[in-house]
Amino acid sequence: MSVYKKIVFFIVFVLSSCSKTTIEPQPPIPIWKEYLIYAEDKNIQIERIEFQSDTSRIVFDDKSVLAIPESELKLISYAESGLPSVELVGDVWCIGGKDTGIVARRNLSKLNSEIVFAGFDDQSLLLAFVSGDILTLGIVQPKPKHIPRILIVTDGKKPVTSKEEYVTGNITIEDSSQLYSSVMLYEGKMRIRGRGNSTWGLPKKPYKIKLDEKAALLGYPKDKEWCLLADYYDRSLLRNELAMELSRILGFSWTPRTAKVEVWLNGNYEGVYTFCEHKKVSKNRVNIADTDVYLTIDEVQDQTVHFKTSMNIPVGFEEPEVPAQSQIKYIEDYLNSFEASLQGQDFKDPTAGYAQWIDIPSFVNYYILQELLKNIDGNVRRSTFLTKQEDRKLEMYHVWDFDLAIGNCNYFGREFPGASDDYSGFYIRDYNQYGKKYTGWYYFLFKDPEFVDAVKERWNEVKPQLETIPSYIDRMVSMMGDAPERNFTRWNILDKTLTCPGRGLYTYRDHVRYLKEFYIQRLNWLDKELNK
Repeated sequence: MSVYKKIVFFIVFVLSSCSKTTIEPQPPIPIWKEYLIYAEDKNIQIERIEFQSDTSRIVFDDKSVLAIPESELKLISYAESGLPSVELVGDVWCIGGKDTGIVARRNLSKLNSEIVFAGFDDQSLLLAFVSGDILTLGIVQPKPKHIPRILIVTDGKKPVTSKEEYVTGNITIEDSSQLYSSVMLYEGKMRIRGRGNSTWGLPKKPYKIKLDEKAALLGYPKDKEWCLLADYYDRSLLRNELAMELSRILGFSWTPRTAKVEVWLNGNYEGVYTFCEHKKVSKNRVNIADTDVYLTIDEVQDQTVHFKTSMNIPVGFEEPEVPAQSQIKYIEDYLNSFEASLQGQDFKDPTAGYAQWIDIPSFVNYYILQELLKNIDGNVRRSTFLTKQEDRKLEMYHVWDFDLAIGNCNYFGREFPGASDDYSGFYIRDYNQYGKKYTGWYYFLFKDPEFVDAVKERWNEVKPQLETIPSYIDRMVSMMGDAPERNFTRWNILDKTLTCPGRGLYTYRDHVRYLKEFYIQRLNWLDKELNK
């Protein structure tokens, strides 16, 4: 058999014999599409193909390994006597005369070589070329759509310098690619101010926008108040989006809707932002009655009314902003009773114990999301939002703020010994808000076998959906097109330490790859530990 036919046989065998995607603990297997783009850029070649009892692997000359699941590609079949033709018809790639719907962004110079394999999915075209004894894999992606552009011009081009005082002006939102809605243009009057705590002190500023009139921006329910999150620390630009996708999977009572946008302020390009709904009590957001209470847990206690519980949990009133004294006393007594039950002799009792005080499914969902993302702020320390509604128990209503999650924080080790940015290790379960081990709400909750079983059952229920997150990241990266390149031309921080150690992360793709690998490793580690 000729070298050419052997290679054809090997490629077809590898792709057809791969079973449903599995994620193995070590070493991490690169996400195939992202890695092919990287390998093509770096001129990494195939060294050999390995066949194992449970999988087949393509090994590259830099010792990296690639697995391509058949379920993710539409394979083009062909007879041994003929190869699939790949050609441009207009600006669309066709394989064997079949329109893939993929618009050419660039030509492949290797098309004059023999094509031994072709396949495509909804976003890209995969081709295998052979020249002599050398096999090369190439990938073609469609022309990217453009994420929405937000143009803000303040009156007199006045700078935005305060988190308290609004500046008036005009806002234009262009979604020319209709990524989020059929409305391609919105124009209106608004006010803008700064927002955030530590993030307000960073070079790339986050903002809050308040429209003069309610509007359904980017197809989201009508409202006046919106946020622009700068994601300065997060060089993947995706951690908040990823967390909200997990929030939707887990089914929190409210998941803030988000969109990736590019922002210009007074004619100056500010970069890629996460546009999202402002957290507030309203019909389409935190949907509670006027007599109910919306609370936050945050060590930066900047609410008008705030206190600390018997376990030193910092609690503040989001709404009502100025509650009645009777409401304040009721909430303080309620939380202190819950904490007393957690530490009491009857804490496991479903009637007399902690279960009488909290909505357990929401506490389970909160735990899974925060522990999976290993969020430094997620151990009932900061950016935790609860509701206490009449005739309902205390509920973890929604989640917020994940720019320092998923391995993006190198001060874990200093503040919380043992809870480093390594993918392994329990964090939410074992550490309280002051870095003390074996204390805090979730430490006591995990002493109840019933709560442990509830976590395990919920984890195994949603795990198949949790495994889709790497593909979700791929889709988001594809959707953003070349916007990240513009962002990091404006903010030259890709190779800076910031909150995350260097680790050889120098390019945007490095940061995306690190995000996916950390997530996959964390997912596998937790799956093993929670199912022990």
